[in-house]
Amino acid sequence: MMFMKVHLKYGYLFLLALFFSNNFLKSQTCEGNLGENIFFDGDFGSGFDNNLLVDPLIAPGYTYTTSGPPFDGFYVLTNNTGAWSNFQTWLNIQDNSLDTDGYMMVVNASFDPGIFYEQTISGFCENTIYEFSADIINIVRRDVPDHIKPDVDFLIDGVVQYSTGDIPQDETWTKYGFTFIAPTDRTEITLTLRNNAPGGIGNDLALDNISFRACGPQSFINTERTLFFCEESNVSASIIADVGAEPRSIQWQFSEDGGINWINILGANDTEYFHNIFEPGEYKYRYLSAGTALNLENVLCRVISDELTIFVNPIYHEIFDTICQGNSFQLGDQAILESGTYMAGLTSNNSCDSNVTLNLMVVEDPFIQFELEASSLICASDTNGTIMFGNAMNGSPPYDFFYNGAIVNNNVENLEAGQYSITAIDRHGCEATQMAEVLEPTPFLVNAGPDIDTVVGALIQLNASANGSINQLSWSPDSDLDCADCLDPVFVVSNDIAYILRASNEFDCEDSDTLLVSVNKDRTPIFIPNVFSPNGDNINDILSISSFAQSVAEVIEFSIFDRWGGLRYQLKNFGPNDPSLGWDGFSNSKKAPIGVYVYYARLRMVDGNERIVKGDVSLIR
Repeated sequence: MMFMKVHLKYGYLFLLALFFSNNFLKSQTCEGNLGENIFFDGDFGSGFDNNLLVDPLIAPGYTYTTSGPPFDGFYVLTNNTGAWSNFQTWLNIQDNSLDTDGYMMVVNASFDPGIFYEQTISGFCENTIYEFSADIINIVRRDVPDHIKPDVDFLIDGVVQYSTGDIPQDETWTKYGFTFIAPTDRTEITLTLRNNAPGGIGNDLALDNISFRACGPQSFINTERTLFFCEESNVSASIIADVGAEPRSIQWQFSEDGGINWINILGANDTEYFHNIFEPGEYKYRYLSAGTALNLENVLCRVISDELTIFVNPIYHEIFDTICQGNSFQLGDQAILESGTYMAGLTSNNSCDSNVTLNLMVVEDPFIQFELEASSLICASDTNGTIMFGNAMNGSPPYDFFYNGAIVNNNVENLEAGQYSITAIDRHGCEATQMAEVLEPTPFLVNAGPDIDTVVGALIQLNASANGSINQLSWSPDSDLDCADCLDPVFVVSNDIAYILRASNEFDCEDSDTLLVSVNKDRTPIFIPNVFSPNGDNINDILSISSFAQSVAEVIEFSIFDRWGGLRYQLKNFGPNDPSLGWDGFSNSKKAPIGVYVYYARLRMVDGNERIVKGDVSLIR
């Protein structure tokens, strides 16, 4: 009989304990192999309900809530934060496992540091290295600024032994923890997790996989992790555990169900074990290790080695299969197209010779049909199109549906406008493809109107439009408009400005348009007559100031001088466009003589600027 040796090797970390006089050895997480998790509920279990509906009583510093998201000082066990009407700053995540129903603990920090996990452990082995760890994630999104970051303390018997420091907003689960040597002067210890950062804006986290495990030396296999043998090859595998210079107790274990259940091999306590089973199948091996035989029986004290998998390949294979007409079955170098029984001698990748018998049935194409429906986009250029499909018939179930070469279930979402193909394939490989089109609606468009070139003080009415019904609209800025939510607002021009019209229709499709208003301040018309006749006939009796629209806000000063520079009239701080305000042709209560006079006007415009107007006027009677 031939033998093959496979080594499961240990380096001996327990010697580290000799160099520390204190009870606790603090470091990073275990770099060797771990034992079983003593916290059986450290992964918080799983369930179909989004939130665990019973208070687990595990966080003495917090209050449990059965709804999410939790508020400051509360926590919840949940399998998916995305099922909540979530805070906009939080991630939508599931727990840190492959179980889609697995629970995690979500904590919204209180305003004072608080304990959110505490357990008392007894029955541990003294002078044994243990790891205390937890998977933690900051659940505030990466792009959210100015939020407090969680800072978690790990305590033993109320004394901080390790702190995570600020847990970053990196949207990633991270394992935090430390190793320590169990004390010799007590029979139980209390392990605590405490949030050390203040509450308020931020400091929100999720925890999973809280763990307390024995930490042993690092083990590795100095050959392939997977070994292959041929049936009836009569080659035994000698599996060797190298536990170093110090004596170690060994218990080999065996699994026939892929590592789900492990069975102690009776009497297999040496560092070497022989695999002598050559029935075709998969076999897994590992071993438990501890410093003494007594500790080996204690789940708190032992560690678990890496696994070794052995496959025994059969000599004879019989295959039964059915394919669709037009397809082929590849048997060695044969591409088989017809029903029948076929034999071939093949050599596997592991150099095992095999005799293969193929029993093949070819069925006619059943012309599979299935339901297919596409929804149109809500707004032009959206990517919210959906194709729904199912209820395949005529073929042999189960059916798989494919889109872009990948299996999909019932629908494909987030599509833009276009043509798409869906393929249904039954259990025999018969397939059918159908096309669906996601349609794009007419774009919703608004028009703010043509750009405007005008003067200061002009009274303007806008005339916007849209190519469909309008549900909501707004102008910005809106401070000068008589209405900010109508298509035809009115305003008085004072300065250059750009108005933006934003609108949406009944489907919340949005569009915007910009209108530019340009003001020519140099050509704003101010009118003062060059002749007036204050003769009492009520025609042109008052020399007044008129302006275009509302361009002049106030006449600061209006003065009249004679040809020698003498002041004949002055009026201050009055409004324009009032024919009753101005010079009536009198000076010092006497009629001014016929002749030419000079006027001077200082005006404040509606844009806040001042303007000077000068000229002469003829007085006639």
